[in-house]
Amino acid sequence: LVLPHCLPFFSHPETKASSLSLVEPLGAKLGQVESRMYLLSPLIKLYQSVAPPFPIVELSRESMALNMALLHIGFLHSFILRLGQPCFLDHMLPSLIDMLRHPCETVAHQASKSLILLTYMLTPTITINMLVRPLLRKLGKPRSASIVNTLVGVGLCLGESIVVEHHIPYLLSQLAPSVLPGPQKGKRTDTQLANVLMCLEGLLNVLTP
Repeated sequence: LVLPHCLPFFSHPETKASSLSLVEPLGAKLGQVESRMYLLSPLIKLYQSVAPPFPIVELSRESMALNMALLHIGFLHSFILRLGQPCFLDHMLPSLIDMLRHPCETVAHQASKSLILLTYMLTPTITINMLVRPLLRKLGKPRSASIVNTLVGVGLCLGESIVVEHHIPYLLSQLAPSVLPGPQKGKRTDTQLANVLMCLEGLLNVLTP
C-alpha cells in the first residue's frame, strides 16, 4: 500500500538522493522479483541522469549528493541484496565503471572506492570478467587515474596469483608493441603507455613484500 506513495521520491529533484535509502526497506518487503518490477526502472533513470556525457561545469549541490548516494557502498549492497546480483551486473556495474572517468575527482574517487569494496561481494570469476577486464581495456582513455587506482586496489583484494594470471599478462601485452623492435603496428598512445606503466608499477608495489 505504501509503494505508490514512495515511488515519486525517486524522481523529485529534492528527494532523489535520499530516496535511495528506501531501496532496502522496500526491497525487503517486496522480494527480488517485485523489487525488479517496481524499483529497477526508477533506479536506472537515476543512473542515466548522471551518466556520460559528464557536465564540464561544477556540479550543483543536488547533483553531487545524487552522484555520491548512487556510488555509496551501502546502497550498492542493498541493490545487490534486494534486486539480485545478475540485475546489478547487467544494469548498474557498467554505469559505475563509467563514473571512474568523471571530471569531478570526488565522484571518480568514490566510484573507485566502491568498486574496490565490491570485490568482497562478488566471486573472483565475476570480478575478473565483469570488472577487471573492462577496466584494463579502458586504460587508453583520458582521465584514467581512477581506473588505474581501481585496478591496483582490486588486484590487492584478489591476491597475487590472480594478478599474475590476469592483470600482468594483459599489461605486458600492451607494452610489447611499443617497446619491442620491428614494425610499429598496434603502437600504443602515450596516454595508454603511461597508464599501463602506472598500473603495472602500482600492482608490483602492493604485491611485492
